[in-house]
Formats: sequence, C-alpha cells, structure tokens
Amino acid sequence: MTVVTHLAMAIVGALFTAAILAFWAVASDAMHKEKPPPVAISELLAEAAAGNVDEITVRGTRYEYRLRGRAAIARVAYGPKATAAELAPLAPGVKIDVK
Repeated sequence: MTVVTHLAMAIVGALFTAAILAFWAVASDAMHKEKPPPVAISELLAEAAAGNVDEITVRGTRYEYRLRGRAAIARVAYGPKATAAELAPLAPGVKIDVK
C-alpha cells in the first residue's frame, strides 16, 4: 500500500471515531434530564394553602406535586406518610392521590 492509502485510511478512521464520539455525547446528554432538587414539605403545604397546587400524589414518604397552571413544573417533597383524609384540610381544592 502506498503512503496516500495509509493516510486516507487514517483520516477515515479518525472521522468515524469523531462521529461516534459526537453521537455518544449528544445521546448521553439527552438521556440525563436535570431534575429539580426536592423541596421541604412545608413549602408544599404553603403552596397548597395559597392555591398554587393542582395535584398531589403520595407514594409512602414521597410527595409529587404539580403547580397549578404550569403543567411542566412538577416538584417533589419528602415528609411523613399521610392519607388523603389527613391532607385534605391542609390542601383545600387539590386533587390528592395516595398510592
């Protein structure tokens, strides 16, 4: 093989490697969505009392809630286990789902 052939193969190999690394970088970045940090349970209760919470889902000690009018903004809080009946007076007018 000639020098030109070796050089062409090296360039093609480098371009192929760069394409794979670029794809990996974009794919791995797309898979890692940043999640907002959990908030204090008192912040959840304050938002609910102010009428800013649309829905609360309780899974054990994890409270997932969505702010009213902002479907894309979901938050998480951690607190004591509670039933829907215990949360209803603290969050009037909020849909509460306990799983």
